[in-house]
Amino acid sequence: MAGDHLPAPGEPDGPGHAAAPRRGGGGFDHRRTGLDHLAFAVADRAELDAWAKRFAELGIAHSPVAETAFGPVLCFRDPDGVQLELFATVVPE
Repeated sequence: MAGDHLPAPGEPDGPGHAAAPRRGGGGFDHRRTGLDHLAFAVADRAELDAWAKRFAELGIAHSPVAETAFGPVLCFRDPDGVQLELFATVVPE
């Protein structure tokens, strides 16, 4: 979906990313003190790929599966805009 791109870890959020945080009430804002994101563990890369496929089928905006130093991750947001991550930790052999 056009305009529904979510940044991968380390990618800037886009316009307004460096704007000053709002004070007081209002909805979720990742620039304010408090919850920034929440991650859930999955079994492996294949499970992340399955989630990415399911999100696409449902029209849920999500990042591509990105490789990080800690293992692959898939990012998406809840209805309030909180970033959620599905993460497959790679255990060194």
